[in-house]
Amino acid sequence: MERNVVVGDSALTRKRSMQGMVAACLLMISWTGMGWNALGTYSVFVVEDLGCSTAQFMIIFTILSWVNAAISMTIYGLCIDKFGARKMILFGGLFCTAGFALFGLSQSIQFMWFAATIFAIGLAFININTLNVMINSWFKKNTARYTGIAQSFGPLGGAFFNSLWGIVMVMIGFRIPFYISAVISLVFTFLVYILYVNQENAGCPARGEAELMEEARENAGAEEEVTIETGLSFGATVKKGRSWLLPICYILAGICDYGLLGNFALIAASHGYAEQAGFIMGFSWLFQIAAFLVLGTVCDKLGSKYSQLVCFIMVIIVSGLFLADFVSLPVVFLAAAMLGFADGAVQLPMGASAREALGTKDFAKKMGLVGGGCYIGVGVSTVVVARIFDVTGSYKPAFILIIALSIVTALLFFVATRSVYTDKEVAEERITVK
Repeated sequence: MERNVVVGDSALTRKRSMQGMVAACLLMISWTGMGWNALGTYSVFVVEDLGCSTAQFMIIFTILSWVNAAISMTIYGLCIDKFGARKMILFGGLFCTAGFALFGLSQSIQFMWFAATIFAIGLAFININTLNVMINSWFKKNTARYTGIAQSFGPLGGAFFNSLWGIVMVMIGFRIPFYISAVISLVFTFLVYILYVNQENAGCPARGEAELMEEARENAGAEEEVTIETGLSFGATVKKGRSWLLPICYILAGICDYGLLGNFALIAASHGYAEQAGFIMGFSWLFQIAAFLVLGTVCDKLGSKYSQLVCFIMVIIVSGLFLADFVSLPVVFLAAAMLGFADGAVQLPMGASAREALGTKDFAKKMGLVGGGCYIGVGVSTVVVARIFDVTGSYKPAFILIIALSIVTALLFFVATRSVYTDKEVAEERITVK
């Protein structure tokens, strides 16, 4: 007899998943938008106030990136599994609050590096990795689309705070914005902690899980174990050599993307647009929002590699414009728009790439591996590009390097996002575990 079962989400599932979605949006607008995305605007004012070089200031991004990479690739997944995302959000929020306050107190670039370390420890547990864990826990269908909606609040915060802090810093310097950020961070810490409920403790399935389970039962044999998890365990995955190609691709993607975006306020200043830097960076975040909202569906339907391809095409175009000295204020704003869209195109697919290549089993640990790769690339890129400028007095050698890496990385992603496991390997591991 043919089954005709209508499966939907319960009222509790809809409520809890919506709470998770709101919490994820707040996560992005505060610590990513107000924190990471706004730091570039501080650069011109910090360099002038503290008397440091641009390369010294950009070490802050290296610290943020390397601390996040180290935690992501080592203890991140273990902490999420042991304590749950909710407790780690509280931990991360409090550390980021302290980091904001210490940034404001900085009287030397060395103290600012210390503040960046404290901020980075907190950020490691409330960054894009955790966003993907939150969304992947509560949404089992159209996951990239929901991730894109939540991530769009990061550039929304960046656009708002870059523009606001740019005006404030012209008038009174960089310290007050950091103090205000600390207060906002503390409030958001407790808001997110109250709103978010770990899915495993919620007493209800995730959004779309009941429907997928019913589909799995219809397709499974009578004696087969039904699950919607995919892939091998984390331990088995990292033993497969090709599983490391995806993190390597994200290292290269981080270099190509953030090498331009992370330095773009300084690039604009080098062409005589220092006073407009805040508005230029704010403009870029608006187009990152567009990328998050548009490309989620692309990832869900076509795969993450096509979103990445969009990123590299735009990075190459921007680099070519500046190499050709085709620079004016309208061109700078156009470049900012394209880099904002490109940054969204490289960030959004991270979770989708991890699911496609590595599977959803032990997802937090796998996400840490992928996200850690991107953070390594970001950390390398910001200092290298700034150093190239300090040594040569020009960003052109960096543009040439980024064009070459973009072409190579775009091609590698088409290989790296293929599944590293087979159905046979998954079945054998399940039998072994039993």
